[in-house]
Amino acid sequence: MKHAYLILAHGSYALLQRFVSAIDDERNDIFIHIDRKQTELPHLQVRHSRLFLLDRERVSVFWGDVSVVAAEFALINFA
Repeated sequence: MKHAYLILAHGSYALLQRFVSAIDDERNDIFIHIDRKQTELPHLQVRHSRLFLLDRERVSVFWGDVSVVAAEFALINFA
């Protein structure tokens, strides 16, 4: 069974890499939205999964704000 992981991230790229490595499997597709306020995008490594970084419709996310939902919708539409 295939799984799609949709991840909202805002930094802590070392921790993000550890998580991506933990779910790295040929049956998994990984979709990641990086907060627009981040100037650098991570260089993540996977061996088996397909990895997609949302780059065009990135949203500037604020905790507890409707922008979280906007980022989720952008990621769902991308996936």
